[in-house]
Amino acid sequence: MKVCSKCEEQKSLSLYPKKTGTADGLAGHCKKCNAEASKAWRTNNQNNYVEGYKKYTAKNKNNINNSAVIWRASNKEKVSANNKKWNAMNKSARCKHSTEFKHKKTNRVPPWAGDELDVLVKEEAYKKARSMTNSTGVQHEVDHIVPLRGDTVSGLHVWNNLQVITKSENAMKKNHFVSTEVFA
Repeated sequence: MKVCSKCEEQKSLSLYPKKTGTADGLAGHCKKCNAEASKAWRTNNQNNYVEGYKKYTAKNKNNINNSAVIWRASNKEKVSANNKKWNAMNKSARCKHSTEFKHKKTNRVPPWAGDELDVLVKEEAYKKARSMTNSTGVQHEVDHIVPLRGDTVSGLHVWNNLQVITKSENAMKKNHFVSTEVFA
Protein backbone atom coordinates (compact mmCIF):
# COMPACT_ATOMS: atom_id res chain seq x y z
CA MET A 1 0.00 0.00 0.00
CA LYS A 2 1.11 3.52 -0.77
CA VAL A 3 -0.35 7.03 -0.31
CA CYS A 4 -0.82 9.06 -3.52
CA SER A 5 0.93 12.44 -3.44
CA LYS A 6 -1.97 14.13 -5.28
CA CYS A 7 -5.25 12.66 -3.99
CA GLU A 8 -3.65 11.54 -0.70
CA GLU A 9 -5.52 8.23 -0.74
CA GLN A 10 -3.89 4.99 0.27
CA LYS A 11 -3.94 2.59 -2.67
CA SER A 12 -2.51 -0.73 -3.80
CA LEU A 13 0.94 -0.62 -5.45
CA SER A 14 -0.56 -1.96 -8.70
CA LEU A 15 -2.43 1.36 -9.06
CA TYR A 16 0.80 3.36 -9.46
CA PRO A 17 2.74 3.82 -12.73
CA LYS A 18 6.33 2.59 -12.85
CA LYS A 19 9.06 5.18 -12.57
CA THR A 20 12.77 4.48 -12.66
CA GLY A 21 15.01 6.38 -10.31
CA THR A 22 12.69 6.16 -7.30
CA ALA A 23 13.33 3.99 -4.26
CA ASP A 24 10.32 1.74 -4.84
CA GLY A 25 10.34 2.00 -8.67
CA LEU A 26 6.90 3.65 -8.71
CA ALA A 27 5.67 7.22 -9.30
CA GLY A 28 4.49 9.26 -6.32
CA HIS A 29 0.97 9.69 -7.73
CA CYS A 30 -1.53 7.03 -8.75
CA LYS A 31 -2.53 6.16 -12.32
CA LYS A 32 -5.92 7.90 -11.98
CA CYS A 33 -4.33 11.18 -10.85
CA ASN A 34 -1.71 10.84 -13.60
CA ALA A 35 -4.46 10.41 -16.23
CA GLU A 36 -6.36 13.44 -14.93
CA ALA A 37 -3.22 15.59 -14.94
CA SER A 38 -2.35 14.46 -18.48
CA LYS A 39 -5.86 15.22 -19.73
CA ALA A 40 -5.78 18.68 -18.13
CA TRP A 41 -2.38 19.40 -19.71
CA ARG A 42 -3.59 18.29 -23.18
CA THR A 43 -6.68 20.50 -22.82
CA ASN A 44 -4.67 23.53 -21.73
CA ASN A 45 -1.90 22.97 -24.29
CA GLN A 46 -3.90 21.72 -27.28
CA ASN A 47 -1.68 23.35 -29.93
CA ASN A 48 1.54 22.11 -28.32
CA TYR A 49 0.05 18.65 -27.94
CA VAL A 50 -1.07 18.42 -31.59
CA GLU A 51 2.24 19.76 -32.93
CA GLY A 52 4.22 17.44 -30.66
CA TYR A 53 2.09 14.48 -31.70
CA LYS A 54 2.57 15.27 -35.40
CA LYS A 55 6.35 15.56 -34.95
CA TYR A 56 6.49 12.33 -32.98
CA THR A 57 4.42 10.37 -35.50
CA ALA A 58 6.44 11.72 -38.44
CA LYS A 59 9.72 10.81 -36.73
CA ASN A 60 8.56 7.37 -35.51
CA LYS A 61 6.24 6.28 -38.33
CA ASN A 62 7.89 2.89 -38.81
CA ASN A 63 7.93 2.12 -35.09
CA ILE A 64 4.28 3.12 -34.74
CA ASN A 65 3.27 0.97 -37.72
CA ASN A 66 5.28 -1.98 -36.40
CA SER A 67 3.74 -1.57 -32.95
CA ALA A 68 0.24 -1.50 -34.45
CA VAL A 69 0.95 -4.65 -36.49
CA ILE A 70 2.32 -6.43 -33.42
CA TRP A 71 -0.64 -5.32 -31.28
CA ARG A 72 -3.18 -6.48 -33.89
CA ALA A 73 -1.38 -9.82 -34.21
CA SER A 74 -1.40 -10.40 -30.46
CA ASN A 75 -5.00 -9.14 -29.98
CA LYS A 76 -6.79 -10.89 -32.85
CA GLU A 77 -9.94 -11.45 -30.78
CA LYS A 78 -10.27 -7.75 -29.90
CA VAL A 79 -9.60 -6.69 -33.49
CA SER A 80 -12.16 -9.20 -34.77
CA ALA A 81 -14.76 -8.09 -32.21
CA ASN A 82 -14.21 -4.41 -33.05
CA ASN A 83 -14.44 -5.11 -36.79
CA LYS A 84 -17.65 -7.12 -36.33
CA LYS A 85 -19.17 -4.36 -34.22
CA TRP A 86 -18.26 -1.66 -36.78
CA ASN A 87 -19.51 -3.79 -39.69
CA ALA A 88 -22.81 -4.46 -37.91
CA MET A 89 -23.35 -0.77 -37.26
CA ASN A 90 -22.24 0.32 -40.76
CA LYS A 91 -23.53 -2.39 -43.10
CA SER A 92 -24.40 -0.05 -45.97
CA ALA A 93 -21.04 1.73 -45.79
CA ARG A 94 -19.16 -1.56 -45.56
CA CYS A 95 -20.99 -2.97 -48.56
CA LYS A 96 -20.37 0.22 -50.54
CA HIS A 97 -16.66 0.32 -49.66
CA SER A 98 -16.03 -3.34 -50.46
CA THR A 99 -17.87 -3.01 -53.78
CA GLU A 100 -16.00 0.19 -54.67
CA PHE A 101 -12.70 -1.51 -53.88
CA LYS A 102 -13.58 -4.54 -55.97
CA HIS A 103 -14.63 -2.39 -58.94
CA LYS A 104 -11.58 -0.16 -58.75
CA LYS A 105 -9.48 -3.29 -59.02
CA THR A 106 -11.27 -4.17 -62.25
CA ASN A 107 -11.00 -0.58 -63.55
CA ARG A 108 -14.75 -0.19 -63.89
CA VAL A 109 -14.96 3.17 -62.09
CA PRO A 110 -14.25 6.05 -64.49
CA PRO A 111 -12.29 9.08 -63.25
CA TRP A 112 -15.33 11.36 -63.53
CA ALA A 113 -17.43 9.08 -61.32
CA GLY A 114 -17.24 10.20 -57.74
CA ASP A 115 -19.02 13.51 -57.89
CA GLU A 116 -21.52 14.24 -55.15
CA LEU A 117 -24.54 12.86 -57.04
CA ASP A 118 -22.76 9.65 -57.98
CA VAL A 119 -21.64 8.98 -54.40
CA LEU A 120 -25.06 9.86 -52.94
CA VAL A 121 -27.03 7.62 -55.32
CA LYS A 122 -24.64 4.67 -54.78
CA GLU A 123 -24.95 5.01 -50.99
CA GLU A 124 -28.74 5.18 -51.26
CA ALA A 125 -28.82 2.09 -53.49
CA TYR A 126 -26.95 0.02 -50.88
CA LYS A 127 -29.15 1.40 -48.08
CA LYS A 128 -32.27 0.55 -50.11
CA ALA A 129 -31.06 -3.01 -50.68
CA ARG A 130 -30.45 -3.45 -46.94
CA SER A 131 -33.82 -1.88 -46.09
CA MET A 132 -35.71 -4.08 -48.56
CA THR A 133 -33.94 -7.16 -47.19
CA ASN A 134 -34.93 -6.22 -43.64
CA SER A 135 -38.55 -5.36 -44.50
CA THR A 136 -39.30 -8.33 -46.78
CA GLY A 137 -37.02 -10.99 -45.35
CA VAL A 138 -35.81 -11.68 -48.91
CA GLN A 139 -32.15 -10.95 -49.64
CA HIS A 140 -31.75 -7.96 -52.00
CA GLU A 141 -28.58 -6.85 -53.76
CA VAL A 142 -27.34 -3.91 -55.78
CA ASP A 143 -26.91 -5.11 -59.36
CA HIS A 144 -25.30 -3.59 -62.43
CA ILE A 145 -27.85 -3.26 -65.22
CA VAL A 146 -25.05 -3.59 -67.77
CA PRO A 147 -22.61 -6.15 -66.28
CA LEU A 148 -19.11 -4.96 -65.51
CA ARG A 149 -17.61 -7.98 -67.29
CA GLY A 150 -20.32 -9.06 -69.69
CA ASP A 151 -19.81 -11.39 -72.66
CA THR A 152 -21.04 -8.85 -75.22
CA VAL A 153 -20.92 -5.52 -73.37
CA SER A 154 -19.17 -4.11 -70.32
CA GLY A 155 -20.72 -1.44 -68.11
CA LEU A 156 -19.31 0.95 -65.56
CA HIS A 157 -19.78 1.18 -61.81
CA VAL A 158 -21.73 4.44 -61.95
CA TRP A 159 -25.04 5.54 -60.40
CA ASN A 160 -27.18 5.13 -63.53
CA ASN A 161 -26.02 1.54 -64.03
CA LEU A 162 -27.31 0.33 -60.63
CA GLN A 163 -30.56 -1.36 -59.67
CA VAL A 164 -31.80 -3.12 -56.54
CA ILE A 165 -33.07 -6.67 -57.22
CA THR A 166 -33.44 -9.86 -55.22
CA LYS A 167 -30.45 -12.10 -54.76
CA SER A 168 -32.17 -14.89 -56.70
CA GLU A 169 -32.91 -12.56 -59.64
CA ASN A 170 -29.29 -11.45 -59.63
CA ALA A 171 -28.11 -15.07 -59.60
CA MET A 172 -30.37 -15.94 -62.55
CA LYS A 173 -29.20 -12.88 -64.49
CA LYS A 174 -25.58 -13.92 -63.97
CA ASN A 175 -23.23 -11.79 -66.06
CA HIS A 176 -25.62 -11.24 -68.95
CA PHE A 177 -27.13 -8.05 -70.30
CA VAL A 178 -30.78 -8.25 -71.23
CA SER A 179 -31.66 -5.31 -73.43
CA THR A 180 -35.20 -4.01 -73.25
CA GLU A 181 -34.60 -1.56 -76.07
CA VAL A 182 -34.92 -2.35 -79.76
CA PHE A 183 -32.21 -0.84 -81.91
CA ALA A 184 -32.89 -0.21 -85.60
